[in-house]
Amino acid sequence: MHLMEACIYMYEASGDEAYVQGAKDMLELFYDKLLDPETQTLGEFFDDDLGPHPSEGHFVEAGHHSEWVWLLKRYQEVSGDNDPRLDQTMSALFSWVKTHGIDPEHSGVFNVQDREGRILDSNKRIWPNLETIRAASIMVDSSEHGDDAKEMLVQLVSVVQEYYIDTVTGNWNEVLDRNMRPVTSDRAGTTPYHIFPVLREAAGYWHCCR
Repeated sequence: MHLMEACIYMYEASGDEAYVQGAKDMLELFYDKLLDPETQTLGEFFDDDLGPHPSEGHFVEAGHHSEWVWLLKRYQEVSGDNDPRLDQTMSALFSWVKTHGIDPEHSGVFNVQDREGRILDSNKRIWPNLETIRAASIMVDSSEHGDDAKEMLVQLVSVVQEYYIDTVTGNWNEVLDRNMRPVTSDRAGTTPYHIFPVLREAAGYWHCCR
């Protein structure tokens, strides 16, 4: 995922077409090994041959499904690739997150599910919520998902503002439990990578939902 992302950013910075080819190679790996064609889900753990890990191969994360919606869209925009699989996969991944990733009682995005959508970790890290905001901001223009995406966008922005980020201090809650109570005071150094770019890129869509 992040190698493909790096190729996209490097192409934008350098104009070197080799990075587009690198991103395309990662896309083919995604379709060949990472995306399960039957369930349209993305595994988290693999064996040495990139088959599902024997004990953890059924783990999936809604947050990474959302992140791939954004990544496929960025690849599409940068490469000009009209591969019909891209729109189909973005739609399938977003549908899965909408159906299985969001807590219907308290909102927020669960950490880990299995391929059938059963919750394996009901805690909610901040980054899956942020990545789902970004995915929803992309899907607001979808004829199939637009209304649901707008509702999701408004709901999760509210959740992030109320429960996760203190806009006065700049601190955030890294992990909440199912009932939206903080689990830890630790803050991962990787989290700002999700906070700033996601909010910057999604901001242009918020006006349509207010």
